Parts: sequence; structure tokens; C-alpha cells
Amino acid sequence: MTKSIYIYITLLILGISFQSCADDVLGGMESIPTAFGKVNEVTVLSDQMMWDGPVGDTLDFYYTGAFPVTPTPEPLLDLRHFNHDQITHSTVFKHYRNYIILANLGDKESKMTQMVVQDIGQEKYRQAMKDPSFNSIVGKNKWAKGQILIYLFAPTESQLMDIIKAKLPDILQRVYAHDYEQIKANTYSAGENVIAKNTLKEIANLDAQIPSEFALAKKSLNDRMIWLRKDENQSIQSVVVRTIPYESDSQFGKEEIIGLVEDFGSKHIEGDKLLVNDRDLPTYEFVKSTEDRYSKELRGIWETEKSYMGGPYIAYLIKEKDSNQLIFTMSFIYAAGSPKRNLMQRMEVIMNSIKGMQETN
Repeated sequence: MTKSIYIYITLLILGISFQSCADDVLGGMESIPTAFGKVNEVTVLSDQMMWDGPVGDTLDFYYTGAFPVTPTPEPLLDLRHFNHDQITHSTVFKHYRNYIILANLGDKESKMTQMVVQDIGQEKYRQAMKDPSFNSIVGKNKWAKGQILIYLFAPTESQLMDIIKAKLPDILQRVYAHDYEQIKANTYSAGENVIAKNTLKEIANLDAQIPSEFALAKKSLNDRMIWLRKDENQSIQSVVVRTIPYESDSQFGKEEIIGLVEDFGSKHIEGDKLLVNDRDLPTYEFVKSTEDRYSKELRGIWETEKSYMGGPYIAYLIKEKDSNQLIFTMSFIYAAGSPKRNLMQRMEVIMNSIKGMQETN
């Protein structure tokens, strides 16, 4: 199992809070500025020698691993690094949104260690030196509103490297959750497409938030399907939604969901077919379950039969509580030569907005 897929599976299981972060370090200044920065972007603070050595190499290796699933590797996070002098003497460097702060608590001469001890307090410092399980804490709004600061610390650099690896799923979940509202705001920055929203209600009896840039590409009364598409520069972003009768749990099988992807691809791509390519990159499946809905997610690569196009896709098959129908929704992206990670995250926001309407018999 590859590193990135292990991370993704773990993310689906874990909550967003660190086990050792029950007490967050909170900023309380109302007059501080608002933080800025791009989504998936993290600023790492550490001593320069630490960053240039094995600790920095460990964090860079794991935290810039491949985002699942893109045809060419794209990083989980975009990292930048500042040392203590840089962060102290620059106002701008203090106003980013996401920080990871690394400290070897055993190095009392380190300026970064001194800053961390001051931030967490002497009591927590003594606890961290005695208790290996207490090795992280999350702060908010230290220098700007809307910041999170994830402190990772240990009595030695060797222990700190182990913590960096172990905390990766937690930190990714924290950063992605913190960025979600900004991703959502970017997705709907131009408003909603009310016509597409109403068409989805009419065709499939579903409710969703559809960004205004998405136009109706096709609808099918027989399949209770709607295909929405956004053409922008060199990219094509598509969202497909349909409903099908619920018959049995066997419909949630991996091959059955792939069959739904390819059923759309054979019926509705004019002059061509869209097929799942599970030879070059495997198809991965994950379960997402809440009290009100059960869903199976597939991620993989699609390609066309004739036109040599391809890209990533995400597909969900969803059963809402007490419903006698299944919601099938998928997004597929074509953006040759361009990054796709952020586009996939925006597509997830749209698909997560889809809800089943109350049955009217």
C-alpha cells in the first residue's frame, strides 16, 4: 500500500482533534489582523539546522507525499520554512493561516524551543519532558485571526522525527478541515446556478448547491440523471448526479460502482466512451458512514476510448436513512498539464452538498 493511500485511509478513520490536544493554546487579541494564505499551504517554523537536517527531511518526505489519486504526483501539502529570526523580524511571515512549529525541548539554547516553552507554559513543558505521549498541541490566532498553529515537540530530535510521522494523518485532517470553508468560498465565489439546482430537483428529486459557472451539459429522464459541466481555460470539470432504486447492499460493490461510472461513459459521451483505467493506477474504495447516511467512495483514473483524454475521478454511491433510492454522484476532471488537487477538492465540496429530497408518494 503506498504512503499516500495509507494516509488517506487513516484520514477517513480519525477525527480532526489530536488525542494530546485537549487544551488548545488560544489567542485572545481582537485587534490582530486576519490571516491569509492559499489552501493546502503550511508554514513550518523550526531552527535552521533542524530544517536542514534529518528532522526537516522527514517532514518534507511525508508531508509532501502524493495526494490520492492524480495521474501525476501532486503534494499533500505545499510547505514553506522560516527560522526563528525570520519569523521574529517579519510582520508578513506571521500572518499566514497554517503553521507547524517544531521544537526539540531538550535543546534549551534553541530560540524556537524557548518560544514554544513560552507559548505552552512551564507546566506543559515539564509534562512533555516526562510523558512521551504528550507531544503536540494546537494553538489559534497567535499573530492573526483565523490561524492554526500545530506544535510538535519532544525531548530529542529522534523522538521528534517519530512524532512527525505518527501525527501526519491528524495534521492533514486539521489543515484540510481548517481550509474547507475557504475551499467552499472559492467554489461558490460567483454564486449559485439556480436553474441547474431546480433541474436537479425536477429530474432526480435532489437538492444541491451548484456553482454558477457550471452549465447543464445533458439530462436524461430515463436515467434520472443530470450532467453539469464547467469549461475553463484548459480544464473541463464535470459533476454527474443520478438516482437509482435501492435493491440490496450488493449495489455498493466496487465493480458495481465502476459499472455505474462506465454506464454513464458509454451512454452520454457523444462519439466516445469514458472508461475506468485501473491498470496504470488502481481504483481505491473507502466507506464513509454517519447516522443519517452510508456511502461508498471510489477514486481512480478515467480515460476515453478514442480521444486519448483522461484524468482523475471521484464517485460516491449514497444511501440516506429510510430512503428507497440510491444517489450516485461523480466528478471527473480533464486538465492536461495542469494541477488537479485543488480542483478535486472543489468537486468534493459540490458533491458533499447533494442531499436527498423528502419522498413524496
